[in-house]
Amino acid sequence: MVLTAQNRHGFRDASVVPAAQWTAAFEAACEDGEVDAVKVGMLGDAATVAAVATALRTSAVRAPVVVDPVLSATAGGFDGAADVVDAYREHLVPLADLVTPNRPECEALFGAEPGAALRAGARAVLVKGGHGAGAEAEDVLHEDGGEQAFVRPRLHAYDILSYHKAIGLAGWEYAPYSTAFGKAPQWLQELD
Repeated sequence: MVLTAQNRHGFRDASVVPAAQWTAAFEAACEDGEVDAVKVGMLGDAATVAAVATALRTSAVRAPVVVDPVLSATAGGFDGAADVVDAYREHLVPLADLVTPNRPECEALFGAEPGAALRAGARAVLVKGGHGAGAEAEDVLHEDGGEQAFVRPRLHAYDILSYHKAIGLAGWEYAPYSTAFGKAPQWLQELD
């Protein structure tokens, strides 16, 4: 797990959180009551990716797991090494209900073939199209039954976490995922 110092203007620094500390935080959250969802983001190194997967597999938590395989910082300053890419693919993707790579991350993880994540065990893959240009972005949801595109307003880098929250909240309130992703941009606009 990585603690970052960044804002919408740029990346400043990143520090790896010691395993004992994030493990204690995870266990405390799990002991506090029902866990509705787990979101995994930037982990920093392959050993941490494997350790988080082990913690998820061995915990009593049976909540949906969203894996956002952060392989670089949009604002710069962090680039995941090849072993981090391999670790996400090997350890976390098979545990995921939903994997949310952007297009460059999808290319690095699956050779731009999101079906590889489905074959590895993920229930769904949402390839985010926010790294392009223009006023709109196209996200594409891949499930065993096919794919569906969602066009939304392009978000600023600092809005991405809100978008992930909207996806998560909509995803657990509505089923199937295609309905949730259609609702997430609307939910985000309602917050404005």
